[in-house]
Amino acid sequence: MKQTTFTFAQIVAILEAGKIPCVLKQYNRNGDNEFSVEFGFNWPEHLMDEVDTAFAEAGFNVPNNVSFCGDSCGGDMVAKKIIAGGQQNYMGWNKW
Repeated sequence: MKQTTFTFAQIVAILEAGKIPCVLKQYNRNGDNEFSVEFGFNWPEHLMDEVDTAFAEAGFNVPNNVSFCGDSCGGDMVAKKIIAGGQQNYMGWNKW
């Protein structure tokens, strides 16, 4: 199913169903709703696979107005939700 806009509650439900440890924040930047999924510092790449799987199981693609990072700040945050324990510290997971 091709859906281009999502509500905060819809994204929360998808991430909770996938049991993805993160913090979801919604920002209002220049009148646009943007979402930030924060995994924590040095997060492993497999979390993106889990996000893709969670959205696919819900019948959607990951929307373009969702960004993924370790941590974010700035802008006018209008909502925040800690999911599956929130951000993790992955120091030591990725070894060079």
